[in-house]
Amino acid sequence: MLSDRGSGSFDETADLALILSADEAQATHINRILQDIGYRTVTASTPATAIDSLRLYPFDLVLMADPFDGAVACKNPVLDYLNSLSMSVRRHILLAVLTPGFKTKDPMGAFALSADLVIHPQDLPQLETWLTKGLSSKKRFYRVFLDTMAELGRT
Repeated sequence: MLSDRGSGSFDETADLALILSADEAQATHINRILQDIGYRTVTASTPATAIDSLRLYPFDLVLMADPFDGAVACKNPVLDYLNSLSMSVRRHILLAVLTPGFKTKDPMGAFALSADLVIHPQDLPQLETWLTKGLSSKKRFYRVFLDTMAELGRT
């Protein structure tokens, strides 16, 4: 069902990333990059396995290639599932969509897909840079809110 391509050891403190790509070569390349920046990775090649994984594990990053399993991003069941999550869960997940339909870091493209970040496939060699910037931006955006919730005991 799932392909955990981690280093073989289980580190509960490591950030967890879900890679959604039907293209094995692309998934392997993304997996290598994410492991290099410290993520433990899980790969899903179908929407059903992706949704099962999202129900079981608290992912910090979801990176989905568009199209995924023949469905374009705007009509993908995985995105529908992510959009149905409560905001208290969803705000902890960085959703990045690898799509030829938008330029990298296009804010309106990300908004249209309910994603945090869109990355054009031509920019895959700079994936580490774009993800690092996206994660930093998301943490900065939610920092005050999350700190306040922690002080109120609502984390």
